[in-house]
Amino acid sequence: MSRTEEEIQALEHYHSTGIPNKATHEIGRAQAAKLLELELIDDNQEDYNAIRQTGPYRYIRIRTRRYPNSVNPKISCGNTDQNFDSIVFIDLGEDFEVQGIWEAGKNDIVDATSRNVDRSLSVKKFKAIATKLWPQ
Repeated sequence: MSRTEEEIQALEHYHSTGIPNKATHEIGRAQAAKLLELELIDDNQEDYNAIRQTGPYRYIRIRTRRYPNSVNPKISCGNTDQNFDSIVFIDLGEDFEVQGIWEAGKNDIVDATSRNVDRSLSVKKFKAIATKLWPQ
């Protein structure tokens, strides 16, 4: 697989510091858009960061995680009062390759995070309430 300059820099940064940077999220967003045929929009403009033209969920919030050494990795669901229909979670592997993609509807997320002050879910819990989109 050929890598973009941004992917190469993100990998170098991670391997030298052990900490993912913003490029990790952008890599995940780009891969999800390609695999799921989503239209990406500016992260800072709306309550969602992708749009799907067909299907039950139109306004999508994308979350990306790479967690090879985390004991209990979490996904931030953000403010569930905002305007979005679902969260798509991209699970990235060691070298930022997509391991899997899951999607959970807003109602399921609200129910699952109702007792969480920080409005986050463990990756395990998110996958339990979500539908696996890729690979199938």
